Amino acid sequence: MKLHCTHAPAVFDAELGRQTLYTVFDAFVDGKSLVVALTTGRITGQTLEDVEVSPTGQRVISRLAEYLDFRYPQGALVVAGVASVSGATKRVCQLLAQAPEGSGMLLVCADGKVYDKAFAALNVDLQALQAKAQ
Repeated sequence: MKLHCTHAPAVFDAELGRQTLYTVFDAFVDGKSLVVALTTGRITGQTLEDVEVSPTGQRVISRLAEYLDFRYPQGALVVAGVASVSGATKRVCQLLAQAPEGSGMLLVCADGKVYDKAFAALNVDLQALQAKAQ
């Protein structure tokens, strides 16, 4: 699987009073494009309303929704849990491989360790981010 992610542009967060870069990415998976976001929390059902996250996680979700609407106005939003460190890479790759072109994917990780493993699986281009910062 060919997977490459770049950060979505930073946005001004009025609540924080500054430009903020969230864990929302343009993802390129085997020739298709989608938007992916990553946070920690819990999923208690099958809809976005059934996701329990911190206030920062809520900001990530809001940014994902805004960016998905900008990039792919007709795109569906998929919510998926990532439960374990040992299965995180495989789960992320399977979910992205199955995601429809032009969709949004919210990956809700069980904890910080799972988040770190899922982030690594996304193959985020950190060099591009560093170049933008300079």
